[in-house]
Amino acid sequence: CCLVGGRGAELALPEAADPFVSLFAESAGRVLVTVAHGDADALLVRCAENGIPAGRLGVTGGPELRVDGITLPLD
Repeated sequence: CCLVGGRGAELALPEAADPFVSLFAESAGRVLVTVAHGDADALLVRCAENGIPAGRLGVTGGPELRVDGITLPLD
């Protein structure tokens, strides 16, 4: 998404998670959703109401992708 959209992101993976599994495993269904900053809480509430585990990973914006201290320029 970052490469196609030309917009970076800053993410922090959950501490208990294995980074390789979180980023690359195809063992379980995962969805990454981007919403306007003001809509994040409403999305989390709807997920909780429907029994869907969800949490914040970070924010979008900028010229690079940053994941747990690793920086990858989009160019």
